[in-house]
Amino acid sequence: MIDAVIGLLDKVRKLATEFVPHVDTAGALKWVGIILAVLVLVYVVLLLISGNRLQGAYAALEDAGRPMRLEDIVPPEMPDFDNAALLYQSAALRLRSVRVETETEPTTLSSRLGVLLKQDERSPDQQAEMRQLLNLPEVGDALELLEEAGARPGCRYDLDYTLGFDLRLEHLQEMRRCARLLRARAQHLAAAGDAASAWQDVITGLRMAEALSEEPVLISQLVRVAITAELLDLTGHVSAAGLPGPEQARTLDAILDRLAAASFVASVDGERMLGGDWAFALPSAELLNLMSDANVDPSLADRLVGLLWIKPILQADKAVYLQTMKAHTDMLAGTVSEDDRHAARALEEDFPWYAVVTRMITPALSSIRTRQLEGLARIRLTRAGLAIVRYQEENGALPARGD
Repeated sequence: MIDAVIGLLDKVRKLATEFVPHVDTAGALKWVGIILAVLVLVYVVLLLISGNRLQGAYAALEDAGRPMRLEDIVPPEMPDFDNAALLYQSAALRLRSVRVETETEPTTLSSRLGVLLKQDERSPDQQAEMRQLLNLPEVGDALELLEEAGARPGCRYDLDYTLGFDLRLEHLQEMRRCARLLRARAQHLAAAGDAASAWQDVITGLRMAEALSEEPVLISQLVRVAITAELLDLTGHVSAAGLPGPEQARTLDAILDRLAAASFVASVDGERMLGGDWAFALPSAELLNLMSDANVDPSLADRLVGLLWIKPILQADKAVYLQTMKAHTDMLAGTVSEDDRHAARALEEDFPWYAVVTRMITPALSSIRTRQLEGLARIRLTRAGLAIVRYQEENGALPARGD
């Protein structure tokens, strides 16, 4: 319907261009009045249509039980003695407070570890440096804080969710680095034959991943999946040194259960409120800056911002955005299917021409679904692999096909 009305506007413009030059002044004024009346009528019709569409999109979200206010998605306050985030912050601060010498210049222990831990393959000199750093008392203190944090029942970072896209998430880099530090120590412990301690570091790292599961932010959930993947990929190496003990196995199973059940749904709701509502409320100048950051062609951006000042267009655009986000939350909350990735990609490729802001701010949710599927597969493979190794250890042979 909106496309049809826009087409009518174009016809009115062409009629004005064709007839106005051929009439006298009185006739010209008459035509101007007619054109203005038509434009006002078209604007009102567009406003009503887009407004109804936007209201319908909001109503569909409410009917589906999706949260509609920012306070509905912000994790609740918790006592300090229950909050693992405080200990994670203390561990990161401990690593940042120590200066170490490198071949080029002094740097913080945290920064140097960050460089070494990012490398999948380390030279003999780097491996020796890594062992030396792992033996520093400050690293030992930080790792003890991480293990203590894993025993706490909750984790809540003090984030200002009212900042929208400007929300500061420095803690994610710190948590990723600490998890990699645990992974590195687990590798060294397994190589030294200390399987029990290595498994404890794996469990502590997985608890760090689990700690992010309540944050209603997509990137937090992506970091959760990434930390989980890095630690689970290490389990084969640690298993070669020895299997987890009975208590560790039960703890590991419980954590993997919770990680498998962790969802991206709340984070997509968060993205809708933190990013979507914020972006659609931006003044035109700030919207232009956002387009520039998104690498939209400057001349095109200028024209689009002018177009988006037309309220009906902006309302129709936001309705498309809300419908898209609802479709993705429905998909993420449903039964896992390989077809979901194709369906999610189709949603992202089927935006109408006027959905400018939607196209710019909608995250690549098809890749989110892929990450979710890969994460579930990795958890299932890890459990199956551990079960097979345990069976072989207890029975002296691999299980028969029917076992």
